[in-house]
Amino acid sequence: MPLDGASILKGVKRRNAQGAGVWKRVRLKLEGRDPEPARRLPVSDQVEYMISEATSAENLCLMYEGWMAWV
Repeated sequence: MPLDGASILKGVKRRNAQGAGVWKRVRLKLEGRDPEPARRLPVSDQVEYMISEATSAENLCLMYEGWMAWV
């Protein structure tokens, strides 16, 4: 079934919106505003937050088993 121009454009817009959302999240992380976008954290607090997120049992249980980071 061939795609028409309108359906292709709709797919491109959806991907662009998703990409823009990802870029916003990355930008907030780099600016130190990840957990609370309205407040900028000092570097030491950013590091503490990222370590706590990386070692959180709630986040680790969601990790893809095939990644095998423990190996």
